[in-house]
Amino acid sequence: MAVAVESDALIDFDELLLPSLLQTDNLPWLAKSGFPVLMTVYAPADDAQRVYAIARKHFAENSRSEGVELRVEGVHLAAEARLEALRGHCFERETLEGHKEGAAVTIARPGSFWGNGTLRNLAVYCRKPGVSAGGLTVRVRSLNFRRLLERYRERFGDAPIPNARLVDMAFVAGSTDIEASNTDMDSNASYSTGTSWRSLSDDLIALVEHAPSVLMFWPNPSDIDFFRIYATSNVATFDVVWPEKLMAERRWRVMASTDLAFVVEATAEHDEPVRVPESGRRFNEAASLVLPHRQMQQMCVITVRRHPFSAESP
Repeated sequence: MAVAVESDALIDFDELLLPSLLQTDNLPWLAKSGFPVLMTVYAPADDAQRVYAIARKHFAENSRSEGVELRVEGVHLAAEARLEALRGHCFERETLEGHKEGAAVTIARPGSFWGNGTLRNLAVYCRKPGVSAGGLTVRVRSLNFRRLLERYRERFGDAPIPNARLVDMAFVAGSTDIEASNTDMDSNASYSTGTSWRSLSDDLIALVEHAPSVLMFWPNPSDIDFFRIYATSNVATFDVVWPEKLMAERRWRVMASTDLAFVVEATAEHDEPVRVPESGRRFNEAASLVLPHRQMQQMCVITVRRHPFSAESP
């Protein structure tokens, strides 16, 4: 497990990522089940001490962290494009080390929140070397999601958040992408969001995602070469070009159920893309950006199950 943390992501790292990874059936389950678990945090050299203090606080306060090894690496970066360079360094190093050690790798973003059991399911499925597993990541409004998270904590303390309940929180606190991807509505922007969802019942949604995120992978020499060349490129490298490479090598799998894997990505409202709805898009499952990766994913329906986060028991 690895994460690249820039100075403006410290709060997300502290309040979202670490608490979610230390839920019972994520990193702690791996450690208790005999998986050697190393969490490496990459940070700019001038932020490394602060990042280490935040991480150590969580590990010290959470007894479930026993058996999970923590390492923080300070990286010297040029003033320009620090985030891209840091993330590129993280991918290149983790790919190289994972291949050298014969280990599967997961790289998380500091603003992400992982449903309880997601890492367990990924690790059990990816026991076979060579497999790369993707899953659904949903963007949420950061402020709205944090409010729901606070309400959940007030009611249930630090009880883990099951995926189905996290799904409900994501749709309640959803970004414009979620709202604009509802193809039960005639007017929507699913053609530009790359996601189409339809309600089957109160608690069940059928969703087509044209670019599922890579959540766990076994690095091989071609990945090392890939990230040496493209590591500092824009986000399309990770979300489109790399998955197409994994497909071509027959290494790509999709966890097509949120009960198996689900992650939310907190986004500030001012960072949300502008989506323009079009009429006549009811039941649309095609994206305007036509790429082999997206066309193949269009044939896969992801089961999205939601359970009210405010229900009586955690």
